[in-house]
Amino acid sequence: MLVPPKPGSGIHRVWTQNGGESDSNPVYSFWKNQDSATVEEDLARKRAWRIGPEQMQALRDFSTRFEGTHNFHNFTVGRDQKDRSNMRYMKKIEVADPVVYGGTEWISVLFHGQSFMLHQIVRYCCWFI
Repeated sequence: MLVPPKPGSGIHRVWTQNGGESDSNPVYSFWKNQDSATVEEDLARKRAWRIGPEQMQALRDFSTRFEGTHNFHNFTVGRDQKDRSNMRYMKKIEVADPVVYGGTEWISVLFHGQSFMLHQIVRYCCWFI
C-alpha cells in the first residue's frame, strides 16, 4: 500500500487530480521504465519492494495526526455528521517495525482507541495497489 500508484493507471490519475505527489518525486523511480510490464511483473516488483527508514519514520509521524479526539462520521452508517456520538478518542497508534513473511513485507499497525463504531473495525487486510 505504500508503493505509489503506477503512472498511467486510473488510481494514479485520481491521485494526481486530488493533489497527490507528482511524477518528479523520487519515490516514482520505483515505476521508472516499467510502462510495458505485465500485471504479474508489477506484482512481483511490489512484493520485492521494502520500505526505507525515512519512509518508515514518515509513516510513524503521520500516524500521530490521528491520535486524540476526531469525528469518525465517515467510518459508520446511519448517523448525522454532527452527531456527538461520532466523536472518538484515539489513545495511541503504534507502527511496528516491518517484517517479511512469504516474500512480502508487512507492517503491523495497532490502534488503541476509546471505543470503535459499528463497521469501523477491520481485523486484517491485504491490498496490493
